[in-house]
Amino acid sequence: MSNLEDQKKRIEQVRKREEVRLIKLAQKAGLFQWRLTSAQIDRIFRDGLQLAAPQKQSQLLRLEGNLKVATKRQSEQERREDARRKILLGSFFIAQMEHKPDLAAQLASELEQFLDLHKDPKIAMQNKTLLSDWLPKVPGAQEEPK
Repeated sequence: MSNLEDQKKRIEQVRKREEVRLIKLAQKAGLFQWRLTSAQIDRIFRDGLQLAAPQKQSQLLRLEGNLKVATKRQSEQERREDARRKILLGSFFIAQMEHKPDLAAQLASELEQFLDLHKDPKIAMQNKTLLSDWLPKVPGAQEEPK
C-alpha cells in the first residue's frame, strides 16, 4: 500500500473516531432529548466554537494537510519523471536519426505527419521549422535563412 493510501486510510479512521466522539458528547449533553432543527444545532455548535479558546489544529486537519502536500509532491515527481523520459527518448531518437540515415529517411514522413497533428497550424509550422533537418526535403524548396 502506498504512502498516500496509508494517509487516506488514517484520515478515514480519525474522521470516524471523531464522529463517534462528537455523538457521545451530544448524548452526554442531552441534545438527543430535544427536537432541534438543523439550524438550531448549527447555531449551538457555532456559538460553542466561538466561545472556545483557540485550539491547536485537530489531528484530522493536520492529516488532511499532510495528504495534500504528499499528493502535490507525488504529482511534481511524476511530472519530473515524465520530462526526463521525454528528454531521454528524444536524445535517443536524435542520435539514431543522425547516425542512421536510412532510418531517418524512413521516419521522416511519419515525423512530419505527427507534427501536423497539432491543433494550432501556426505551432505545427513552428515545430516543423525547428525539426526541418529531420523532415523530408521538398524538391525545389528554398532553404530559409537561419
